[in-house]
Amino acid sequence: STKRAVEVEPGDIRRFAEAIYAQDPVHTDPAAAKKAGYAGLLAPPTFCATLGDHGSVLPEMELNPRSILHSEQALLEYEQVCAGDHLVVTTTLVESYEKTSGSTNTGFVIVEDVGTNQKGKKVFLARRVLAVRGGFPRR
Repeated sequence: STKRAVEVEPGDIRRFAEAIYAQDPVHTDPAAAKKAGYAGLLAPPTFCATLGDHGSVLPEMELNPRSILHSEQALLEYEQVCAGDHLVVTTTLVESYEKTSGSTNTGFVIVEDVGTNQKGKKVFLARRVLAVRGGFPRR
């Protein structure tokens, strides 16, 4: 597994909110966020799913990025994340396995990201299943 420090910045939250067409001003207007009782801009739902570092986990498996398909994703958010939060995101390769259908192999890789904030509280768990066309490299 790998760990990386992430400072949640207002610009990142704003851009993400605009990209998903989030309408609530608590995601884009600091005054609205403060009035609603947040310490800074509130990260929209699914923002935390973008914070993992899969680039550090997948090369260990010698996978070609062009053969990887996003298969499934789940996100549990335990605490609100706001601009100014300092997170430690731990990315772990949980499992890998292969399935065969006819003469076609497909590999599956399960990766989890866990985010912990500056207070030591777990704020999110993101679980992602990646499919690998053609299966895993043979040695």
